[in-house]
Amino acid sequence: MTSESTQIAFSAEGSALMDALVFLLAAILAALGVARLRWSPVVGYMVAGAVIGPFVLGLVDDSPQIHMLAEFGVVFLMFTIGLELSPQRLRAMRGMIFGLGGLQVVLSAAAIGLAASLFGLTMEAAVVVGLALGLSSTAVVMRLLLDQDALATKVGRRTFSVLLFQDIAVVPILLLVSALADGAPAFSLVALKAIGEAVVALVVVWALGRFAAQPFFRLVARTKNSELFAATTLLVVLGAAWAMERVGLSLELGAFLAGLLLAETEYRTQVELDIEPYRSLLLGLFFLTIGMALDPMLILDEIGWILALLAAMLAIKAIVAYGLGWIFDLEKGARERFGLLVSQAGEFAFIVFAAALALGLLDSREVQILSVVVVLSIALTPALDALGRWLERRVAIVDTPGNQTKLEDTGGHLEGHVVIAGFGRVGQTLAKILCSQRIDYVALDLNGDTILRATRRGWSVFYGNAASAETLKAAGLYKASSLVVTLDNPASAARAVKAARRINPDIPIIVRSRDHAHGVELETLGASAFVPETLEASLQLGGQVLRTLGLPHSTADHIIDGLRSEDYANIRDLGG
Repeated sequence: MTSESTQIAFSAEGSALMDALVFLLAAILAALGVARLRWSPVVGYMVAGAVIGPFVLGLVDDSPQIHMLAEFGVVFLMFTIGLELSPQRLRAMRGMIFGLGGLQVVLSAAAIGLAASLFGLTMEAAVVVGLALGLSSTAVVMRLLLDQDALATKVGRRTFSVLLFQDIAVVPILLLVSALADGAPAFSLVALKAIGEAVVALVVVWALGRFAAQPFFRLVARTKNSELFAATTLLVVLGAAWAMERVGLSLELGAFLAGLLLAETEYRTQVELDIEPYRSLLLGLFFLTIGMALDPMLILDEIGWILALLAAMLAIKAIVAYGLGWIFDLEKGARERFGLLVSQAGEFAFIVFAAALALGLLDSREVQILSVVVVLSIALTPALDALGRWLERRVAIVDTPGNQTKLEDTGGHLEGHVVIAGFGRVGQTLAKILCSQRIDYVALDLNGDTILRATRRGWSVFYGNAASAETLKAAGLYKASSLVVTLDNPASAARAVKAARRINPDIPIIVRSRDHAHGVELETLGASAFVPETLEASLQLGGQVLRTLGLPHSTADHIIDGLRSEDYANIRDLGG
């Protein structure tokens, strides 16, 4: 290698290192800034990206390599979401995914396309704009839902269904854009080939995950090498993402499928812990790169068009989603939140616009303006979601006779009370027991419909995220006698336990667990005791069988009580 080429290589390496340092510094400053200002981290990262990007300070270049690395943040996010689900739950949601998700994409794209044609675009260009802006941002919306532990709520499940269908729709949309330029005959042949490849890839990834992943992880786990286990996790995630990309599907869909296949293995928790650092760091980088696309001069030059397009898109998508929320059984208040939550455009729009520009369906000025609209809509998403959550709470309060007392007022005046995290069937039964003994309690839940029904019946239940330190403090956890976590979602329960233990290190925390293994996991996070739902259900079922077979009620109860005492003693021994 000549001295000149060596100098060039060192220069390139130095430039890449400097870019990395700038990105890390921007991410740290953004995180500190949003924490102090109480902004959404998403907005902070985007603002930081705009400042360091090519249109303001120009500290870093908008390179394809940076965008590729940043996209892995979304990949790891979708893998984590797959871990939170299971194939059974996904099958149960298929009607929601293809029904609600399909209708949202088709109706939003059609309405936006019609509006675009009124702005003077050709029919082909209007269709492209409708398809691109009809999709929402998986990265931003799923990050918000996970941060709020809202993925298991009715709004969360419906939002997830829409976003998952949009990931599936990536290939058909790109094919349709190509068809608008090439003509229908070519489209039909390309479509058949692409769909066939996609189906084969899905089957191969599913088969490998179903029959090979668990034995492979078991083999790696036997080495007791944590670095090897983490490397295996990365191999599975990136391998599945690569396989989907090779056949034209999204990287995110492959990662989600990999997470789904590992969701029911005994390694789910460790896999999630291994992925978390990569996910958080790269997701922050992703939002930084989105912010880098903001050109302040272009915004000022075309402010009228940009604001008009932005307002029209947000309004159309929110109205479509609101109507679909009503059809798909979302209560008042939740419909408003759902509509606002999916009203933004998504990162996939940039890919559609790039394809349309290359095919001559849109010119460069149109693509620039539309790209700014996409970025601004993504940046507004946390504020739109905050408005949606406020409307959801407001409706629950207004529809409640006499209005609902503020959580702070109730929790602040109680002492020695019980805080109940989750007000489903288990939480409601516990509240009845406490009421019968005149013990004060405060219950927290994220389901607006549940809160509305409960407050009408006089229950002391409030809208709040039990994994949020602010919510737990407002509920008076520092003065409470105990916390009972009855949440269905294992990840939500774990976050609630950790948040509570940080606030009150001495409070007894009793948790509902899926089984013994899940209970032990929660104990390591700070739970004082756990009650496996499978154990209690089997004891109740056994007692009913004994009574049905003719045993006296007292005898059956005595047998079940003895077994219950024995089983819970075993749990304490194993847990200790």
